[in-house]
Amino acid sequence: MYIVKKSRFLVQAVPVSSISEANVFFSYNENNLANHNCWAYRINDSYRYFDDNEPHGTAGRPILQAIDELNLNMVAVLVTRWFGGIKLGKGGLMRAYKASVTGCLSHSNFIEIKDTLLIKCTIAVKDMHIIYNLDNSVSIVSNHFNNSNCEFIIEVQKDKIDSLKNTINKISKGSALLCCL
Repeated sequence: MYIVKKSRFLVQAVPVSSISEANVFFSYNENNLANHNCWAYRINDSYRYFDDNEPHGTAGRPILQAIDELNLNMVAVLVTRWFGGIKLGKGGLMRAYKASVTGCLSHSNFIEIKDTLLIKCTIAVKDMHIIYNLDNSVSIVSNHFNNSNCEFIIEVQKDKIDSLKNTINKISKGSALLCCL
């Protein structure tokens, strides 16, 4: 809770993967007893903000600025304000909304989300150790074994695909079959 001249600001932030997910978060978490429920989201190149009857540009835009200054993506932030009886003015509102969001988000833990692809790898049983010994940019989603081959579905970071293909082909001497799903 952030307090400025008796006005209370409650910040809630969540990771989101779509605009509809952000909208559901906002509608579910707004407080009808508060004076204002202002918000912003950034999802790749898409963004939007809402001032909820605060003077234009004094709430939603500073929330979005805080998100952008922290280089965050795929996030929705809702700031609920209870008016404390003392007017803050346009500059005071902008500073209060931005500071509340910056304070909340700068004390949060974030995970970096990497773009990944699923790849099917069919490899001889004798070479399956190759898949199990790959670095942490690869995760095994599923596997299926028969007498002579292993079929793995692996998730790999997009920026590591070429390196992965080269490593598997080199160690398996070109006998592994790889295809994107």
